[in-house]
Amino acid sequence: MLQLDRTKYATARAVSDLQSSLEAAETKLKALETEIDAVKAAEASAKEQEMDVPMMRLALYLGIGVEFFKDEATGEYNQILAKSPARNDMELIDIEKQYSQFYYTNLCWDLCDDLVLV
Repeated sequence: MLQLDRTKYATARAVSDLQSSLEAAETKLKALETEIDAVKAAEASAKEQEMDVPMMRLALYLGIGVEFFKDEATGEYNQILAKSPARNDMELIDIEKQYSQFYYTNLCWDLCDDLVLV
């Protein structure tokens, strides 16, 4: 009789442990399914809002406080306004053909180096 009670208790405990494990696995499955749905929604949204490379660069520069101005006559960018909120400063830079894009990129980063991204 004592042996049967021990077996019954061990079996009940094993069933209880398995049920707990099953509930934990189901909870994890639901969380993963929710995450998959969120990723699919984000992917669909990204495809809808697909931007070309120049527009992404422009959005990045605007986000860090750099604005570009076009010359109305030629249609080319001829000035850059770099803002640094940390220094409460703005710099207007004239774009000249003798300097490379690399030079102007580094100059913009240097002028906005105090920027704190959130």
